[in-house]
Order: sequence, then C-alpha cells, then structure tokens
Amino acid sequence: MECFRVDGRPSDVAISVELRDDGLYTATCPQGHITVTAIQEQKFEVLFDLGVMALLDGYTREAVSSIAASLERFFEYYVLVVSLKHGIGYEQFSKAWNPISKLSERQLGAFLFLYLLESRKALEPLILDAKPQIDGRSRGDTPIWSTFRNDVIHKGYIPSALEVIEDGVHESLLDEAGPTAP
Repeated sequence: MECFRVDGRPSDVAISVELRDDGLYTATCPQGHITVTAIQEQKFEVLFDLGVMALLDGYTREAVSSIAASLERFFEYYVLVVSLKHGIGYEQFSKAWNPISKLSERQLGAFLFLYLLESRKALEPLILDAKPQIDGRSRGDTPIWSTFRNDVIHKGYIPSALEVIEDGVHESLLDEAGPTAP
C-alpha cells in the first residue's frame, strides 16, 4: 500500500512468504516498504488446501494428516460459531473447548450434537461408521475412517492416492453442514 501511496500504483513484485499459524504475513518490497497482510481464510480451509497440495505432490501421509486436522478445526469453528450465535462469549467458549481441544472424538461429539440442535436432524451418514469405497476391495475389507486416519498418523501406514481421495471425499460429506451453519 505504501508503494501505491508513493508511486500511484501498487508494486508488481511478488514476494514469497512462509505459511504461518496466525495468518499474518509481513513482506518488504524492493523499495523497503513493509506491508502486513492478514489472510481471511479460516484455519480449516488452509489446512484442507495444504492436504490437497500434499496429495498433488505425492505426499499421501501428509495429505491425510492435513485433511484430518482440517476436519477437527472445522468442528471447532462450527461449535464456536453456534456458540456465538447463542450469545456465548469467546472466553466461555474457550473454557468449554479447552478440555476437549486434544480429543478428536469428543470434538466430533460436540459437533454432531450442535449440528443436531441447529438443523433438527442427525448428520448422515454417521462419520464414525463410514468406510471408503476402494476399487478392488469390498467395504467389509476396509477400515472405518477413524481407524484409517489413526493407522496413517500413528502407525506409519502409507496410503495410496486413491485412499486419500476417498478419505477427502468422505470428509467433504460435511459440506452438507454448510447451508445450515449459522
């Protein structure tokens, strides 16, 4: 913006920055002007994008890890938005979320029940029981999603790209939650 103010036009120089957890990026143009930019994407969106990029680059384990983290951050975001909608302040939300902040299945439980309260219907299919459809394998021979993710993240299982795609498609079932989100 300083280049725009001084030169009457924005700088046409692209500057690479490293991804940051806080979403704030500082860049210095060739003229020495410093700009701080905040991205508008939610953390779950950034993590999902990282998962897709990892998959495209051939890093299947990293793709599963990022997509799973994205899903958990989506649960947190949804619970926060519903809490704020009902007049619960961020401080109170944080106190309630903190005990489950490292417990994936409890986060899922919080999400499922708030989804039920908001939409007046249970989310189908139930995420915990879903199994991927993988060519050449029956659903009876595939693990449920939580087992699949745990095998990848904690046991070092290296999934195929197809398994990651099936996992990502499964995760996108939550897209049906979008229209009813507050």
